[in-house]
Amino acid sequence: MLESLLKDTASKIFQAGGIDSPVVTKRRSRMCVGVKASQKNLVPGGIILSSSGSGATYFMEPREAVELNNREVKLSGDERAEELVILGLLTSSIADSQLKIRNLMDKILSWTLHVLEGRMHYGQMVSNQASVTVIAAASRIRAATIQFILRAFGILCYLNSLLWQKIQI
Repeated sequence: MLESLLKDTASKIFQAGGIDSPVVTKRRSRMCVGVKASQKNLVPGGIILSSSGSGATYFMEPREAVELNNREVKLSGDERAEELVILGLLTSSIADSQLKIRNLMDKILSWTLHVLEGRMHYGQMVSNQASVTVIAAASRIRAATIQFILRAFGILCYLNSLLWQKIQI
């Protein structure tokens, strides 16, 4: 309804020679129309929200649009508040995941060390070469596991930063 009201107003201003092309835009979080400064009387009772850099164009909110804009601004604020609540919940979930990932990493490291100790003991019974091979394999497994967990954690952090960037736009 607001958009159609403003499009109609912008068309009337354009037809009356009050602007070079019909302009509907947003200034100070409110929808408005562009009009030549010298033709601002084409928007009777309108509120000047801003002007162009040169001052030749005013961006005005028609009187008929004030209440609709007020509702739009309120709804937009309510929506923003809901987004913040959701992002807070997601951030909390990511923080919980961080603790779970750290605990998992501790368990995997502990398990790897136990396996390594057992293989080393077995390797010492068989031969020194087997012991070296087992140690190298266990080290590669441990490194790959740690790398995987760190990448997963990095992805969670990256997603969290994207969510917070979205709310700042």
